[in-house]
Amino acid sequence: MPLTIIPAVRPHFCYRHRPNAAKPVTAAPQSTVAARLELLSQTDRDTVARVWSLFATAPRTLRPLILDGILDDCCIPQLSHLASALGPLLRVDFIANAPTEIAIRILQHLDAKSLCHAAQASKAWGKVADDDIIWHRMCEQHIDRKCKTCGWGLPLLDNKRKTTASSSSSSSAPASKKRKHSDDPPTPSDCESIPASGSVLPSVPSPQDLPPPTAPTPYKRPWKQIYAERLVVERTWRTGPAAPIELKGHTDSVMCLHYDESKSLLVTGSYDYTIRVWNTDTLECIKVLTGHSRCVRGIQMDDTKIVSGSMDRSLRIWNLKTFQCIRVLEGHAEGVVCLHFNDKILASGSVDGTIRVWNLGAGCCYTLSGHRDWVNKVQILDKRRLISCSDDATVKLWDLETRQELRAFAGHVGQIQGMHALIPHSPPRVDGVTLPGGVLVSGSLDNTVKIWCLETGAMIKTLFGHVEGVWCVAVDSLRIVSGGQDKKVIVWDIEKGQKMYELSAHGGAVNCCQMTDTKIVTGGEDTTIRIWDFLPKLPFPARI
Repeated sequence: MPLTIIPAVRPHFCYRHRPNAAKPVTAAPQSTVAARLELLSQTDRDTVARVWSLFATAPRTLRPLILDGILDDCCIPQLSHLASALGPLLRVDFIANAPTEIAIRILQHLDAKSLCHAAQASKAWGKVADDDIIWHRMCEQHIDRKCKTCGWGLPLLDNKRKTTASSSSSSSAPASKKRKHSDDPPTPSDCESIPASGSVLPSVPSPQDLPPPTAPTPYKRPWKQIYAERLVVERTWRTGPAAPIELKGHTDSVMCLHYDESKSLLVTGSYDYTIRVWNTDTLECIKVLTGHSRCVRGIQMDDTKIVSGSMDRSLRIWNLKTFQCIRVLEGHAEGVVCLHFNDKILASGSVDGTIRVWNLGAGCCYTLSGHRDWVNKVQILDKRRLISCSDDATVKLWDLETRQELRAFAGHVGQIQGMHALIPHSPPRVDGVTLPGGVLVSGSLDNTVKIWCLETGAMIKTLFGHVEGVWCVAVDSLRIVSGGQDKKVIVWDIEKGQKMYELSAHGGAVNCCQMTDTKIVTGGEDTTIRIWDFLPKLPFPARI
């Protein structure tokens, strides 16, 4: 006789009686019920046990009818007892009982404040509410952009990672890949050779010539901590910083500066013909560079070099480690007012109204002509585009391949002294208008700051706040900073196009400024440099 295999019957549990179901904290524990049962006589205990047993063995369809009959026989005190006991039993902890993936999806709809409150509800809630997936999404919504829901944006604070990232990428990338991403040098027939003077080294030092950096210790911070650090910085940006730090050393007006937050180095150029290198951690001047014979008007540095431009018509390249002048570039007919470099391409603007583009790798240069007066600022946007502003009250966008003017931004009625273009990660919004190709900010001696669409050339907004000419501007994805002849530094909300607050500390005109995620650095006619720090002393590690 063949054996019949009877499949095992899996026990069926309701939602409340599942083996892994979390019990409500306020529910009466079994020990309390058992203690109350022990106080009864044996007859009463048998009666209670028999009623419980009958109800437990009753079919599921008959249980509601049995309960209806019991409720019909209950008096008011008994119904009151049921009402107070049913409340905690009907509460469902949907975070503790739901799968982790679903719980995360639910909590992702909360804002940061509500998430912090949820984390304090219980250990189970805290484990889910502090999950890296939730806070990573929160950071994506707010860092370096404004959240569409709450309107808050947080600073990027990427300069802390820059040194480590650049050193690791330069040491690990193959030589062929590095050559692929470098600018293709123009042919000798297309540009002039760069004239050099003085005893100089043959080339600009490259990162490959430096000793290999020590590999950093791997460290991973929770995304919640990263969000919290940036939130504290953003709150300081909204309310205004404490009193600025003052650096003194120059004997005449500070005309230009460049600050590298990752190295805590600041370089400044002045009318006293010198360049000073400052350590912003110790607030000390670590080196004074001399060599220019007239005012230093433009300066910039990277990991290996400092480039300076002067009214003595020359540009000098200095080794950042030894602070020795390793190269002198001459070619402008008049003084050099501004400069900007990117990789091996250096652009400089002059009093003669021309822009010279120098290829430091190929040893040649060419000229862009179109401005009718001093060129006050130049900025290389990418390998193919450069933007400049001039005393002729225009901003011009240039094509570096065809060496032709692409677009002119006209609208100011005074000389344009400052300009800064930005192409952020996400399209910025200004006064309700989305700018897909980036944003351009310009400051003029007509006392205004103007915001332009970089792609179309349309003027989006004019900012009024300075009572005298604007000498310098800086912009990031959240704010604009401007400094002027009226001794003021004004911080603007870029999306609303409104003034947030003023910073008054200089005793003269504010000639130059730079903004990072945590600092505003300015140089003035009063020979001082001021640093406003928006990063409080936080208990967060410096590594990311």
